[in-house]
Amino acid sequence: MINLDGEWADLAAMLRKEIAGYGRLFAVLEGQRTHLLQRDLEGILQANSDLELQADALNSFRIERIGYVAELCRQYSLAGAEHEWTVKRLVTIAPYEAQVMFQSIITEVERLILESSRYLKRNQMLLRRAHDFGQSFLKVLNPDLNSSSAYQRNGFVAGSSGRAVASNYLKRA
Repeated sequence: MINLDGEWADLAAMLRKEIAGYGRLFAVLEGQRTHLLQRDLEGILQANSDLELQADALNSFRIERIGYVAELCRQYSLAGAEHEWTVKRLVTIAPYEAQVMFQSIITEVERLILESSRYLKRNQMLLRRAHDFGQSFLKVLNPDLNSSSAYQRNGFVAGSSGRAVASNYLKRA
């Protein structure tokens, strides 16, 4: 058993809290996917709200961790500009027996970030398909209907800067 004291234990707890936050994010994304497949509008809206709340929580975890890492870098007099104060750099001075554990936790957080982004993109695709289906259905009901979609087919807001709307949730996280 690795014995971590003080700030190293706090840093490990912060990283574990982020991992748990990503676990909750996956649960929200899975719920959103289920609602999309079932075409449950109320469920989709609730899942979108839950997604935003979870993204905010992950963002607050990230901000807390960044501040703590910067504080520890100052405390241990690590040279470099603030933008170079990363958790990866900090753990190089952690107690030797804890470095492997920290590297594993950091790798897991990075993996979860990538996987959640992929999951979100899959859900965006399902949402676009549901939108297209709805537009097609409305066109069958009323062929004279002029569709004035606020979103382009690729999921971007028409006339926007080219950023997907749903990806803003994870960008904050």
